[in-house]
Amino acid sequence: MRPGGGQLTRVAAVDCGTNSIRLLIADVNRDELVDVHRELRIVRLGQGVDGSGRLAPEAIARTEAALRELYAFYRRTEPMYTSLLRDEPVVPIIQQLLRGFHDYVRAIEGTLMAGRGLRGGGARRTRAAIGHAVAFPTWRSLTHDQGLSDADAMRMMCLLVRGAA
Repeated sequence: MRPGGGQLTRVAAVDCGTNSIRLLIADVNRDELVDVHRELRIVRLGQGVDGSGRLAPEAIARTEAALRELYAFYRRTEPMYTSLLRDEPVVPIIQQLLRGFHDYVRAIEGTLMAGRGLRGGGARRTRAAIGHAVAFPTWRSLTHDQGLSDADAMRMMCLLVRGAA
């Protein structure tokens, strides 16, 4: 609750673009948005895609670093996301609030698919592997149910994505 008695809602958004990944965590009360945390990482995922049609090794390394950052974010916000995702199917306001987050995750998937030059089954498998890698429930399952560290979960998901083609 805020001092005036209104209900605060904490939301988060991730924007993954060709060159950067942005994270915003904010408190919302009606039409007021107050930043709690804002972060920008330059990953330059699209480096070299125009010339070669493939991701440069440096871009892949930066993407791995970005996935490490995403998993660190999940670690810091785990109680919030666990509750939100648990309640999402039955609480319409949570569905509405998480719509933007789900859109951003889909954008991350699209960005990570860029420059791979895949078609057909290879593209479907790779898109599915990327979607799995960036999903909070995947991270939670690997780190809690399977006992992997964040670093091991990241390495495993990167191998899954590379092997999916």
